Amino acid sequence: MKEQIKTILHRQTGKDLFEIIENLQKETFDLEQIQRLRDNSIISIKTRKCILFFLMNNIKPAGFNDSEFQLLKPIVIELVKKEQLDKVVLKQFKDQ
Repeated sequence: MKEQIKTILHRQTGKDLFEIIENLQKETFDLEQIQRLRDNSIISIKTRKCILFFLMNNIKPAGFNDSEFQLLKPIVIELVKKEQLDKVVLKQFKDQ
């Protein structure tokens, strides 16, 4: 942490108070945006892996709760109609 503080302060050396505040606010905002994108990306990857797991194994992925799993039903119905998935797979879905 000390090294981070030194690095941050070194970049602000010679600047006025309001310039330092403005710079740090912008850097903080930028880092928060990067973190949000990273978090969303991780969630997106997890979601895709769960969907792939289901389509490849026909088993509800542990990473999906019941309501999330139910969202797969329309595409599963479509794939059953195309005879690309066995209709037995539909038994995993609750009737709504």
